[in-house]
Amino acid sequence: MFRGVHNLGVDTKGRVRIPTRHQAKIDEICSGKVVLSIHPNNECLLLYLSKVWQILEEKISALPSLNIHTKRLKRKLIAHVTDYKLEKVVRILIPSILKHYAHIDKKIIMSSQGHNFEL
Repeated sequence: MFRGVHNLGVDTKGRVRIPTRHQAKIDEICSGKVVLSIHPNNECLLLYLSKVWQILEEKISALPSLNIHTKRLKRKLIAHVTDYKLEKVVRILIPSILKHYAHIDKKIIMSSQGHNFEL
């Protein structure tokens, strides 16, 4: 579905622009709705299409709630979610806590991972 690596700039307000080549596909698949969260094992961020995220969140929610690994996964992946609706200006504002987690300053790499992106 999504392929490629993109070098992107982060503006002074902490916003990053979605690459043009992916904008139409994101709009077509999920009406521009995306979700940003932290990677549970690496110091990077994950950007999912809302439809893909819903499936993943349901799978995580179905895991045994008393399992320590499930709790860690929920704390990291689900608790840090930020929802976006991409408009004409196709940018997302990265919250401060997520910027700090992923050590984001002025430049980032957006790596396509098929159904999602790593930042």
